[in-house]
Amino acid sequence: MNISQLSYSKHCILVHNNREYFINYRPIKNCIEILLSNPEILQHFIFKYENKKHQGEKSYTEQNSGNWWKYTEASILSSAYATTTDTLGKSSLHSIYISLGNIPTYTYIPTWRRNKEDAKQLLGYFPILFAKNEKEKTSPEFKKLVPCIYSLTYKSASSNFSCHFCLVQKNDLIDTMQDQIILRNYENMMEHFNNNTGHSVSLEPVENYFWNIPNLNIYVATIPDRMHHLDLEFTKGILGRSSIDKMNKRIGAIPRYPARLIASGHRDLMKVMVFVVDGLLSNDLLEVYIKWNEMYILSRLEIFKESDLEKFQKAINEWADLFVILFRKKSDSKMKFPKFHSWIFHIVNTIREYGAINGYTTETYESLHKFYVKTPYRLSNKKGIEEQIMKTIRRKAIIKRRVTEELHKTPTALIYTSKLFEFKLLEASIFFEQQKKNLDLTENMIKSFAKFLECLNSFFDMLDIISAEDCRIKIFGSVTLKNINILRATNKFQN
Repeated sequence: MNISQLSYSKHCILVHNNREYFINYRPIKNCIEILLSNPEILQHFIFKYENKKHQGEKSYTEQNSGNWWKYTEASILSSAYATTTDTLGKSSLHSIYISLGNIPTYTYIPTWRRNKEDAKQLLGYFPILFAKNEKEKTSPEFKKLVPCIYSLTYKSASSNFSCHFCLVQKNDLIDTMQDQIILRNYENMMEHFNNNTGHSVSLEPVENYFWNIPNLNIYVATIPDRMHHLDLEFTKGILGRSSIDKMNKRIGAIPRYPARLIASGHRDLMKVMVFVVDGLLSNDLLEVYIKWNEMYILSRLEIFKESDLEKFQKAINEWADLFVILFRKKSDSKMKFPKFHSWIFHIVNTIREYGAINGYTTETYESLHKFYVKTPYRLSNKKGIEEQIMKTIRRKAIIKRRVTEELHKTPTALIYTSKLFEFKLLEASIFFEQQKKNLDLTENMIKSFAKFLECLNSFFDMLDIISAEDCRIKIFGSVTLKNINILRATNKFQN
């Protein structure tokens, strides 16, 4: 076992206010090696671009069916995601993860494989820069230090050009035409950078490393996520906290929005909010609710044909037009916020570039945050936190790796319990006929028995088994695996 692949390094990025700021990291190559050493991941690994057709049309499903993969097939395909961690004692960190687009999801289990924790690796932690006071925080000198750490490509969402995809001004985010949009790219951003006119397009005055990577447009590489666009942003961005607080009190919901209303609460709230907000009762409410559902259903497709993308864009436009009419007066920003703009003008092209939206959701990072930040922090003594966290994570990775290797080297020991049935294979038909009168059998058990022999014959054919005359069949209600997990096959367990 190559322990060096799990080692971390520490490097001082800068010194500010007599305080050293470190980046704790692993080499990207080591992260990729760990991902590729997982047999379960390699089993379904994708290497080649596929020009997929569905019902005679060009279609987009996995990332390897998107235009981006087509243009960059010769390069290493990896994606890094960042999430802000909790405040850890006196310091705070950004955790950075890396995954591979070569790991496919499955159309029958949306976002399943690529979203498992073992399909991501912790690349490292970036520090957050602290200012003495608010005056220093807004100073030009401090603002120049921040990009030194994060290598930002454009300024925050509150800037005049707040969309990372394009150069539409903030006041025109929803009042523009598709054919009028100028996309950000390497050429026009470098021109502004070299001419010292970056401020006119909200570009940070720091050269970005990613500009030097061939076939990579760092701006479109930041992929929009349906969960964050639809489930979270609209209620908060349109109504604002005070409006939601008042609404919650009227309908008996949790009164304090920022502290307790989490993502699932948002989703529940959105189902009813348009019907209870004061001053919005109109004949268009039902229509906007219907159009929302039509758009949302289309967004969840696992395969997008070109005709589906046209329908999706039309559904987005119809919903957005009516939505703006209803909510513009209620919105503090007059609906001019980047995620809404991005969803309307950029999501369809993003599907063409990277495949179906389900293939790049960020939901997994909530659980990764607990595994890589919260739990290791609680195990520390709150001194030298970063190094303690790194050591804890490394130990966990070594143990997990060792267990994984052992499971693939030796057969898994299975301990069967709760025997339900036993019969001779040659008497299976008689046994099943008798069981039809068994009142304890559930509907699922009856269906299973009806398919049992058919599946068993397929199993025998696969293994080239010619005769099984002396075979006895035993059916158990549960089994204990070698890792002490228990699988139960009875549907009465826990009701």
